[in-house]
Amino acid sequence: MASSLFTFSSAQEDPTQTTPPCVDGCTSHTSFSGNTSSLGTSITAQCFHLTGNVTVNNDFTFDNCNFIIDPCVAINVSAGFTLTLRNCILKGEPNSTTMWEGINVSDNSSGIHIEHSCIYDAQTAVNILDEPHV
Repeated sequence: MASSLFTFSSAQEDPTQTTPPCVDGCTSHTSFSGNTSSLGTSITAQCFHLTGNVTVNNDFTFDNCNFIIDPCVAINVSAGFTLTLRNCILKGEPNSTTMWEGINVSDNSSGIHIEHSCIYDAQTAVNILDEPHV
């Protein structure tokens, strides 16, 4: 049986920086909810506003992407698939006092790679379900 894949590497801290290493330079965001399979297998340098739950139903990579995420919205990684977040920023809706849910990894056949990315304002940044092997 395949084991769940979970990796995390953080951005290097620079004591001279006054802002987090992840900076949102977007002036507008594309609204999205639904399945990642409708987007292909990867997206680079895009800005998204997640207005509803997102299901990762194929191996998918977001590279240098920024996300504003509505309250109670979740990113769900389906069984057998891997989500990669590389140099990404995920944060809650700035005008809300309610957090977004976070990333749910469904079982021990799913995976998530988080590389040099920042996750803000989530109830649980990454929730690994169904007793995966970490």
